[in-house]
Amino acid sequence: MTSNLSLTSVAAARPTISPKQSVPSSSIDSLQERAQEFEAIFIAEMLSHTGLGEAIAQDSGFGGQAFSQQLIQSYADQLAQKDVLGIRRAIIEQIGGKGND
Repeated sequence: MTSNLSLTSVAAARPTISPKQSVPSSSIDSLQERAQEFEAIFIAEMLSHTGLGEAIAQDSGFGGQAFSQQLIQSYADQLAQKDVLGIRRAIIEQIGGKGND
């Protein structure tokens, strides 16, 4: 069985989204919030893989383990608010909005 599809026809049929398309101003705030949430999740995941949770919970039992995850999430939220990694800004710029500069 032979297919009539070629890479050119598949590429031509694929919708393209230009990173330069502008986002309506009403959506910018929502976009910034979602990008910040993503950055916080990313930072929390990074921090949890460093062993920080285990270090905080060391000799603290089950309560310490639960608390350490909350503390890591709090650290991640604070770092994301400051946009220390620039992930939020990069997401907003890629989608077409403007960052909080």
